[in-house]
Amino acid sequence: MVNGVLWSSAQMETLRALWAEGVPSKGIAENINDRYGMKLTYVAVNAKAERMQLPKRPRIAARPPEARQGAGVIKARVQRRIQDYQLLPKIPRKSKQPEDFSRAVTLADRRHDQCKWIIGENAAGVALYCGHERGDNKNYCPIHAARERRR
Repeated sequence: MVNGVLWSSAQMETLRALWAEGVPSKGIAENINDRYGMKLTYVAVNAKAERMQLPKRPRIAARPPEARQGAGVIKARVQRRIQDYQLLPKIPRKSKQPEDFSRAVTLADRRHDQCKWIIGENAAGVALYCGHERGDNKNYCPIHAARERRR
């Protein structure tokens, strides 16, 4: 008796027969529950089968991605991300061009519609922000939005 479940010899024979037929553990649990009025789970069936030293079942091989449900949706999502990435402006990772300080602003002077990218600091040590107009991105201009995505 384990966890308050006492298996009769008839129940163990049912388990042994259904196990040999290849019935899934959940199906065995439902069958025994219906026949004998028990409340078994598939976990209890697996544990009892292991204690009875019944032969292990082969693992089900993973299905290829094409056979999985929703694989088309995932593939479409990946394709869209690739297309979005290809539309980004090509900016070298370590640009040899210095930042454009022509519109640089301090935090106190920055408006809500200006880029938040910090490009350096002034002589007083105050952070300078890009100051260019933000594009579709919520925080940065198109150039800095592309850099932010590459991080």
